[in-house]
Amino acid sequence: MHLAVTRKQVTGGAKRGETGHSPPVRLPPAVEAAVCREMDAAIRAAGIRHGASHTEIIVGADGRCTVIETVAHLAAGQIGVLLQLCDMP
Repeated sequence: MHLAVTRKQVTGGAKRGETGHSPPVRLPPAVEAAVCREMDAAIRAAGIRHGASHTEIIVGADGRCTVIETVAHLAAGQIGVLLQLCDMP
């Protein structure tokens, strides 16, 4: 089960930094399906079978998904708090 997709704001340049997160993001159905497929594959490849995990994926202008990281812990950056404040379906 996937809880939420958030948009991450980052600075530009070679030394990018996170400046914020915007949950939840409503993606076109085909893009959301592609993100979930890549996320599922990354979680399986990392061997995560039980519990929470956090996966970061970049969706390119062409719709191609690139997995940045998959880890077996909750997301950082107060994303859990943000999700509690959102009107989640």
